[in-house]
Amino acid sequence: MIHKLWTKNFTAIIAANTLMATAFNALIITLPPYLSGSLKMSQSSIGIIMSVFAVSALLARPVAGHLNDNYSRFPIFLTALGLMTGLYVLYPLVSSFAALIGIRLLHGAFWGASTITTSTITADIAPARRRGEGIGIYGVTVPLATGIGGLIGVQLMDRAGTQAMFIVIVLISASAWLIGYWGRLPLKPYKKKIFDFKTLLHGKALPVSLTVFLLTFVFGAVIIYGKQYAMQNNFTASGYFFLVLSAAFILSRVMLGKLFDRGKVTLLITIGLVATTAGMIGLGCAGSDAAFLASGLIMGFGFGTILPTCQAKVNHIVFPHERGAANSTYFMAYDIGMGASGLLVGVLSEHFSFSRIYLACPVMLLLAAVVFYGKAIPHYKRHAAFMKQAPMDTTVQD
Repeated sequence: MIHKLWTKNFTAIIAANTLMATAFNALIITLPPYLSGSLKMSQSSIGIIMSVFAVSALLARPVAGHLNDNYSRFPIFLTALGLMTGLYVLYPLVSSFAALIGIRLLHGAFWGASTITTSTITADIAPARRRGEGIGIYGVTVPLATGIGGLIGVQLMDRAGTQAMFIVIVLISASAWLIGYWGRLPLKPYKKKIFDFKTLLHGKALPVSLTVFLLTFVFGAVIIYGKQYAMQNNFTASGYFFLVLSAAFILSRVMLGKLFDRGKVTLLITIGLVATTAGMIGLGCAGSDAAFLASGLIMGFGFGTILPTCQAKVNHIVFPHERGAANSTYFMAYDIGMGASGLLVGVLSEHFSFSRIYLACPVMLLLAAVVFYGKAIPHYKRHAAFMKQAPMDTTVQD
């Protein structure tokens, strides 16, 4: 039996998610310097604006997970993405702190709903025997978009101005919607469950999600404040830094992507932790553009190994009707890590250099290693062994 992965629907959801995340990352990487330069906001205010996004995303994800487990998933995705595209139009039109807080709250909710839905759809339409590979490919789209979006955003901001940058972001997001609409699946009836707060999170996903929180705290410190760090140290390659980061992310999937389906989870986690730690130390010590880019290469390889592995683990130990809640749990941890990083690093940067902050980040990675080896990996292996005894999942849902 041929287990084809790159179907029309899989290709469309991967392309749409990549473009959606490209628009998102072009904004998140350039928004802090835009707020500090054009709107003259303090680092503390910027930290609040960047982190409040995570609050609404955090609240939206469990609700989106419930909706994904009870209703057709493509309409949810297209609605959330369409509303998010409209919000990109508003960013350059407002300048007050309160208005930006409002936009960021709405943006976080729509982003949370969109990403929960695309990850769940990906797990649905990937063949069961290639689900780890399919989710790994999906996992690459966000860091790939980080590099592309970062390069586009930084280059447009530096060369064409912020207005041109916002226009391009809107066009990219609209393109994502069109491609998503092209690849939609037919609507199917769902056996609806009564809304219950107990079903909004999934216990099986909690150990891995705790490690994701620790990892994305470090990841957020780099993604949100990487350009400001480059400006602080007079590096001129900030746009290319994000491109190198994403290229290394993709390289890690090409080299190691199929190891998950072969059961090499511990090896993948170890490689990811070692590379990420080395990259953060290199970033904190960087004294030149070459060292800056090299640290991004090493760090990207690490994050590219470990984050998709975590997401694949979450989807591999739950049944199809539980994937919405499982992905909600995973992404809530992702949001909390990114939001906490945006707020805390923003406040700390008023008292310490970004170099010193980055050199302290390996402490979070050490904590992640303790949770991985002490709890998350044994938990995964126990539930994965159980799932092997369950009937093979061949269903496709939208």
